[in-house]
Amino acid sequence: MRMNLLDMRASTGVLDYYLSRYFYEVTGILIDNKAIDHALNSFSYERLHFQYGDAMSLSFPDNSFDVVIFSQVL
Repeated sequence: MRMNLLDMRASTGVLDYYLSRYFYEVTGILIDNKAIDHALNSFSYERLHFQYGDAMSLSFPDNSFDVVIFSQVL
């Protein structure tokens, strides 16, 4: 089964990189540019994506993801 995951708080990308082994596609968003830059420079996989984004204003079409998590929420 091809399941897509959205991580609403991707942090530096470590967890998303790990989860990319188990999901068809993983997208991590975060409002912190430095963390996203770190994730982009540290983890490369064709179905792993990181981008700047605000959880209150998402640009994804409805039903784009099968699983949504909020990792690194303290």
